[in-house]
Parts: sequence; C-alpha cells; structure tokens
Amino acid sequence: MTARPAATLLALVLMPSCGAEMDAEPSMAPAPMEQEMKRADSGRAGGAPGGGARPKATGNRAAREEMAPAAPMVEALGYMEGAAEPMKKAEKPADEAEKDRAQSGDDEAPATRAWFPETFLWRPLVITDEAGLATVNFTVPDTLTTWRVLGLAANRDGAQAGSVTSFMSTLPVYVDPVVPEKLRLGDRVFLPVQVVNTTEESVSGLLTVEGLGLTASGAGQVTVGPGGAIVERVTAVAAQPGPGRLAVRFASADAAVKELVIEPTGRPNAQSRGGLLVGAASMDLATPSDTEHAELRVTLHPGPLGLLRAELNRTAGASAYDAPFTFALGVDGAATLTALGAAPDEAAVASLRSARIRGYQSLVRQLREVGPDQALAVAMISRAPEDDELAWRLAEVSRQRLAEVQRPDGSWTVPQGSTVQRLLVTTASCAWAVNETGSRVLAAGAVERLYDVAFAPEVADAYTAAWVLRAGLADSATAEALRTIVKDAVSIGGDGLARVTLPAGVVGPDGRPPQEAEVLALAALALEGDERPALLAALMSAWAPGRGFGGPAASVAALDALKLSSLGTKPDSMAVVLKIDGVEVTRHTLRAEAVGEVVVLRAPAPKVGEHHYELVADGAWPGLAYRMDLTAWTPWTGETGSSGLKVIVGHDELSVGDPAQITMTVSGPESQSLLVEHRPPVGFRLDGSSLTGGTLVRADDESIVIRVTLGSSGLASLGVIATPTLAGTLSTGATSVSLESNPNVIGVTPPTPWTVE
Repeated sequence: MTARPAATLLALVLMPSCGAEMDAEPSMAPAPMEQEMKRADSGRAGGAPGGGARPKATGNRAAREEMAPAAPMVEALGYMEGAAEPMKKAEKPADEAEKDRAQSGDDEAPATRAWFPETFLWRPLVITDEAGLATVNFTVPDTLTTWRVLGLAANRDGAQAGSVTSFMSTLPVYVDPVVPEKLRLGDRVFLPVQVVNTTEESVSGLLTVEGLGLTASGAGQVTVGPGGAIVERVTAVAAQPGPGRLAVRFASADAAVKELVIEPTGRPNAQSRGGLLVGAASMDLATPSDTEHAELRVTLHPGPLGLLRAELNRTAGASAYDAPFTFALGVDGAATLTALGAAPDEAAVASLRSARIRGYQSLVRQLREVGPDQALAVAMISRAPEDDELAWRLAEVSRQRLAEVQRPDGSWTVPQGSTVQRLLVTTASCAWAVNETGSRVLAAGAVERLYDVAFAPEVADAYTAAWVLRAGLADSATAEALRTIVKDAVSIGGDGLARVTLPAGVVGPDGRPPQEAEVLALAALALEGDERPALLAALMSAWAPGRGFGGPAASVAALDALKLSSLGTKPDSMAVVLKIDGVEVTRHTLRAEAVGEVVVLRAPAPKVGEHHYELVADGAWPGLAYRMDLTAWTPWTGETGSSGLKVIVGHDELSVGDPAQITMTVSGPESQSLLVEHRPPVGFRLDGSSLTGGTLVRADDESIVIRVTLGSSGLASLGVIATPTLAGTLSTGATSVSLESNPNVIGVTPPTPWTVE
C-alpha cells in the first residue's frame, strides 16, 4: 500500500478471510506498514504450504468472552465441597501458555490451541512516521486460517488510499475438531475431527480425545499421506450439565481444545430475588427433592454502563427479532456511553457500527410492510443520522406510510375486540414513531376523548399513562395527572428497588402483557423525583445474561432510560462474597473501573431442601444492584398444560445435510391466536421462509416462534424445513403453545430425542 508520507492516519482491521466482509468508513484509507506477527502457540505465522482458508471455529465460547476486546462480562466460577471443580477459562494467550509448558520440561506435548476469535484486531488510530511507515505488533489467535488485513488511511492533505492483503496462520500438521457451542444432557453425537498434513512426508501418530462434562471415544492410530487430510469420527456423550470441553491431540504435532455448554433437559423451575446490595442480602430458597440439576447465578450490576456494554456484546448474535433494538444501540450507543461518563473505546466503536449495519439490514426486510405492528421498527429506523442517506430515506418513507393508516379520529386500528387500553397504547406508540406534529395533534384528540374511560380510577394504569407521556400526547394539565397515575403505582420495597403495580388485563401494542423491564423503564422516563433512582436500580436488576431486558420494546425503553442514570462515586475496590449455609462459595472484587462490567457469580446449588443464601459486601457501592437466580431442573412428567392447549411435533427421516420437514399439530380453543415455540436439537438449521400454516414471529438456529389462529375445528398444522448438521441422538428442547393474549395459559411438550443418520 502507498500513501503520501508525514503523519498518515491508519485504520487496521484483521479478520478471517472466509466469508468476512468489512464496510469501511469512507473518510479513512491505508498506508504502508510492516507487521511483526507471532503465532499464539508456537511463534510461527503464515507461509506454510497447503494452508488455505479454514472454516471459522464454532466452539470455545469462554476464550472468546475472556480474550475479546472490551468483553463486558466477568464470570467467577465457584464450587461446593463434593462437586466437580469447574473448568477454568483461558486467561492468557497460548504463547504464554507454551512458555509455561516449556519451563515444565514437557517437550513432547504440543502447544494447545484454545483461542479462536473471529475478528481480533481493530486499530483505528495508527500514526505513520515521516516515511509513511508504521509497525503494528500483535498476537495471532489459534485459528488456522487465512486472515484478511484491511488497511484504510488518510493523510493531513486529504489524500486517501486503501488496500487488502492476507496472511496464513497454519501448522505443518494439525487437528481441527468440529464442536457445537452447546449440547443437551444425554446427547450422543458424532463429531468430525480432521487431521491435516501440509508437509511432503507421510505422518503417523496417535489421535487422542478427552472430555470434560462429556465422555469421548473413537480415536486411535492414524496415518496421513503427504499433503493429505483425513477425517476421523469421534463419539461424544453429554454426561454432565454445565461447562464442557473436548480436547483433541495428534501425537506431538498439535492439540486443540474446544469448549461448549451442556444444558440440562429437565423442566426448569426458577426462583429469583433482586435488590440493592447494601452491606448484605440474605434469603432462604428451597430446592425440590426430585431435582436432577441445580445452578445458582448471581448477577452484579455495578452501574448502567456495564449493562450497556453487555447488551452490545449480546446483540452480536441476536436474531432479526431484535433488529429494532440492535439498530438503536448502534445509533445511540456512543452517545449513551458518553452520557454515562465513558468515552467509547476502539472495540466499542467497531461493535456499535457493526450493530447498526446488522440492525439496518433486518429492518429493511421488516419495513416492507408498515402498519401498527411495525411502529417500533419505524421509530428506530427514524433514529438514523441524516448522513446515513439510505436509512434516512427509509425512515422518511416508513413514517409517511404509518401516518397514512392513521384513522380520522386520530387513533390507529387494533384487532377487533381489543380494549380501550390497547387502543390508546397502540395509538401512542404509532404517534411516537411517526413523530410529526399533525399526526400527534390528531392522536392527542383521541386521548382526550377516551381519557375518562381509560384513566378512570378503577382501571387507570401506569403503563398506558407512561406511553401517552412518552409520545407527547398530553397538555400540561393532563400530563401532570398522568404522572400522578404513574407515581401512585410505584412502591419501593425494603430491598431499595421500585415496583410498578398494574391492573389485570393491561397489554402492550402487541396485545401481550408488557415485560417488567419496559414498565420500569417507561416509569423512569415519566418521573423525575425520588422514584427514578429506585426505578433505574430495579431496571438493572431485571436484566439477565443471555436474555437481556427481554424483547426489543423493553430493550429500547431500557436504553432510553439508562441515559438518565448517574454513576455516583465508587470506592477503589470492594469484595462481594457469596455464601451458602454460611460457607463461602465464591467471591469477586469490584474495582472502581468496573462500572463497565457486569459480573456473574456461578455455583452448583444444593439439590435438596431449603438452604440459606447470603451475598455480603465489605463496603458501600452506590447503586450496586444484584439478581440471584436459583434454577432447578426436575423430571418431566409427560405433556403439561392448561385450557386444552396441546402441540405434537413430528419429523421426516433425518440425515446430515438433507433438508427435512418438521411438523407441529396444534390444538386448542377455536378462533384463538396462539404462539408456538419449538426448539430443535443442537445443530439444526431452521429455514423460517419455508414456514407453512402460520405467521413467522422469529426464527434462528435456537428456536422458531410462530403465530397461528385456530379455526372452528380448533386445530392447525404447521410445517418448517430444517437441516441437521450433526449426526447422533440429539434431544429437542421443550415445545410450547400459549395464548397470545395471556402467555400464562400454556401447553408444553417435553424434550424428545431425535436420531440423525
């Protein structure tokens, strides 16, 4: 690459070349550079013959979380006497691990590869010298692949340049196990392990496999010819819930470790407690006598900054269902970080931009049709900055189309039989999305006409009142009355957290009861007094790892509310200790800079009876919220449900790589709208576009959610195409069917083993 010399500004990104794309900022461009590259495990990089691009690694979640830039979550694993010691996460690059191994004298053991990030370097502010050169030192991950280097640079005169180059990280002889990110307890799966020889000599040796949390077998003596490769199939059985690991080694040439999670298959029974941690918090929780597996998880929220960064990390793998929030986070995230007192770092800037691109791509598909159901998507695309011309134009068109379906009386259409409360919430959400004076004036007229009915003392609810305030549909006197309704619904418990009480039957624009996080966030946005800090603390406590705040509506409201938070003054450090029955299980030390982290403490929980749990802090940390979740998995006792709801799941013959039809037969009350959620076995790829018999709500490789309305027969048949990628005997998750108007009315079909040839 060439560019004019003298202090050129350089941006550098490294990622695997296979399937990777980079949408570069137009203001940046590359300059010459020299790179010093070290193999993470052996000090070697590139150049070896026969390397080629390898598929991206799918396992080793722990290493990604621990070593990826700006990882927002810290996990402390604890264990009780008599329990298996938990697997420790990788805490340093493999080159340091090899130094330790060399010092131990184990000359025959190959360096173990365990660090497999997908993108590992983002340097947006590299300054070249007077000759236009810069040197960037970095450690190459353990992934054996062809890495793509994208360089973008611009000098002070405005000259720009850009180039893409690549290098290989490979070994003369290596092993490549294919391991899923998770299995379910009892799964028996056949995993391919490739042994590759890039040298000109034949190699022979012993291929060994070991498992943690699973049993592995099937390895042995293998021979690979010059420049050749073979695939051995090992059998792995998921034997113990929790963290799992498969370690594969070929003679003294190479070793690789892939980590995974093994999920229980019993019926989960969760108990949760939360609050502000002031000194100590204690509670007694009972574990059912028939518990097969129990886990305790304590989530510490040192501040709202940690939640924001955790949400940014979570949405990296979010489905299209979360697109409105993913886009909003990408657009508003930097400003929110700044409002919380933390300048976005390099990794955060890259992640925010990626979230914005992913969210936009999904929103384009969602906004092909615009109506009240798309109000949230319209509102979020409207946050696009004016310099994003494509998104800005889509926002203009979407707002106009939503305004066109506003009725002459100022409201928007809701399903027949809906309540006045749902009509007002839908109208408020649509007016908020359109955000145009004329439309808002019409909607305010609808609120005024229906005010006495919707906000009569016996039916008034804080959720609807907060939505009307959020949309700006009330004059000063009405707004004050609505704030009073919200304030009266808020109570603050002994744990320092606020709670918002709603009357029975309150629903959101989608006709479902609003999620707790959305109610708390909207109340915090509506009130400015003493209740706001308690509401925000409760909002942080409502967040859960992996699930976040819940659906996109709750996440967007939470994102807006977090901007109101104040971090306060924190001590330099403070220890938090988790005890069970008086015995310390694990501890974690919070640091002043830890306001950018969410901390998760985990421990196996006692299986039988009532036990005393304590969370003890050795100091004061303003606004420190916690959430304790005790989950016990108990045996399924056949199909469970209520009100006659039932779902039966079937499938065609299953073979790896062959698309198969998955069928769901649903029964329940006639003319009712139902939501069906099916979780296929691990390794199944669902094709949401192939759905027949219902309306797709969301679909990914974890689950598919379908909306279906039963006819007069009370029956419906659904079908979707899924392609298995793993062979073995694999368990589904539970399949559920629920009333859309009342998710508490539910029918469940327990997990079932499927055989894939």
